[in-house]
Amino acid sequence: MPLGLAFDMPDAGAGAFSVLAANVGNIDLFLCDSAIYKLCDAAQEDRIIAAIARAKPDIALLSEVITPEQCDALADQADAGHVCHPSRRAQEPDQVRRLLGPDYTIACEPRRGYECIGVRTAFASIEGCADGALCRGLSRTAPPVAGCDEGFTLSAVTAKFDGQQVDLIVGHPPSGAMPENKQCRASFLPAALDESGALRTQARAILGGDFNMDPFRKAGDVDVDYWRSRVRFENSAGSPALVMHSGLPENDPPFWSAPLNRQTWDHVLSAGFVGRCVTLGAAEGFPALDAPQGEEIHRLDHFAQYCLLSERR
Repeated sequence: MPLGLAFDMPDAGAGAFSVLAANVGNIDLFLCDSAIYKLCDAAQEDRIIAAIARAKPDIALLSEVITPEQCDALADQADAGHVCHPSRRAQEPDQVRRLLGPDYTIACEPRRGYECIGVRTAFASIEGCADGALCRGLSRTAPPVAGCDEGFTLSAVTAKFDGQQVDLIVGHPPSGAMPENKQCRASFLPAALDESGALRTQARAILGGDFNMDPFRKAGDVDVDYWRSRVRFENSAGSPALVMHSGLPENDPPFWSAPLNRQTWDHVLSAGFVGRCVTLGAAEGFPALDAPQGEEIHRLDHFAQYCLLSERR
């Protein structure tokens, strides 16, 4: 049943560019528990590599990649089907580089390294990272919140394209449905959603990721209420700087991006841009990132967002 929330997001216009926001974590309880449910299945990684190569996103916001340090610790346990097997690492030791390929400049957050931001070198540059380089530990990260799981964070870089600087933010605040989890998310969000937040340095910003909350269906939750106070996706919300490109602009009711939980947790929003997203794996004609069209998806518990945006004029 439609939610009845109004929105007014036009399609991208001239000068459109593409954004991919994807949580690529793997919830296989037998294969990936030792990797803290990061992307550890080699065949799945291959499918995602191929899908990203076809899509060629100008901006990629990735969560839950496995890190070289994790693979170092798992090397003795990794069989040929695991991304940490020496034969795979010999080709390219860092998963995020395998996922995006050589044509991207990539920066990853410093605390755990699970979240990374990539820009196609022909499209943009990242401040402080040489074109085409992989700069682990470069991204700005939201300050830790006391009592909250430090395996989650929001992180940002400043990129330059079309002659202007833009903050790119990948969001992955703490998960969980308990009141304390919701409060943790609410405590993390100001760093990205507030114009004066710790991760915001520019008037223009693009934010995407797995925010572990459904702002469309969970009114009354402390994290959702904060989100709704800062992000416009319904007319009654006033006119804060941030607007949604995913969710309602695509479909009413929004497609579930976390189908196992029947929640819309994955979002793309911005300050200064227009355009819409599609939910890969839910929208008709757009297969999931890790599976060819028609193949059931087994282990990727989030559907990625693929968006076309352009500057608001």
